[in-house]
Amino acid sequence: MKKRKTSGEYALTSEFSDKQFSNYFRANRDQFSEVNQLLKYVIRSEGCNAQRAVERGEKLAVFLRYLATGNSYKSISYSYRMNDRMVLNIVNEISTAIWKVIQPLYRPQPATETWENIARDFEQRWQFPNLTGAIDGKHVTIRKPADSGSSYFNYKQTFSMVLVVTVDANYKFVSINVGYMERFSDGSIFASSILAKHLNEQTLQLPPPKSLPAFEHTLPYVFVEDEAFFLSEHLIRPYPKKIITGNQENKVFNYRLSRVRQPVECAFGILASRFRVFRKSFEIKVDSVDNVLKVACVFHNYLRHNPKCESNMKSSPRINCFQSPATIPGRLF
Repeated sequence: MKKRKTSGEYALTSEFSDKQFSNYFRANRDQFSEVNQLLKYVIRSEGCNAQRAVERGEKLAVFLRYLATGNSYKSISYSYRMNDRMVLNIVNEISTAIWKVIQPLYRPQPATETWENIARDFEQRWQFPNLTGAIDGKHVTIRKPADSGSSYFNYKQTFSMVLVVTVDANYKFVSINVGYMERFSDGSIFASSILAKHLNEQTLQLPPPKSLPAFEHTLPYVFVEDEAFFLSEHLIRPYPKKIITGNQENKVFNYRLSRVRQPVECAFGILASRFRVFRKSFEIKVDSVDNVLKVACVFHNYLRHNPKCESNMKSSPRINCFQSPATIPGRLF
């Protein structure tokens, strides 16, 4: 504890090269400084055992290192010369602060103009008009919560929570819903989400229906999803297998729908590649898992605004998540 300022890992990061710094924190020095400044008015320094206060930058470093590695609080406490209780408090404090100051900037409340911009990007990059987002769920492994019975138990014989998101054409998260038990399906989770509530109440401010290219009828703006979700005016899912048998048009539709869902799959892949905490079981309380998942998605959006950060990430060997897809034969519209 006494040597934290001189021998802790945070003190040693000043010796890192720019590449090492980006790899260590999953953010470059400029991004780290910018986020540190954004947290200026919501983070306070606090002491521990009469030692010198933990500065804001060191708290941010602890949190980002936790996201980058997924190491236990105990392991991080050894590296940063803190006790594990302090690490726990820092993770909770920083996650709450980042959500408070960064979420309004990099995941703003959608409006009609926002949806139109998202639809324009989908049409230009993925050749699918009137599309305002791709929806999917990700199951995050956690330690069994106390007195939870089988509520979080899944078919893989592990305990997990479900993260259901909506993603735009540039792999950024538009809506984030977390904290749901494994026993609920992705469709049930989305049905109880704020986005679904606004859809049902027609308060989402979606643009009015418009005609498609070479099509005389107007059609509404929609979200795409897989078979686990329900079908409605603004939610479209693939045709069942029995309907596409022998029907070429339905097969093409399913193909185009599957292709345009790639952004949400890529977004999850980028998230897990950048923040290795998603590749391990969360050993923290359910409420803390909620905060970390939400903040990881928002921080992902922040990093997507800076293309320099993407150069250090590796895309899938089958799908290049950082380039616009080429037009593929079989265009539906």
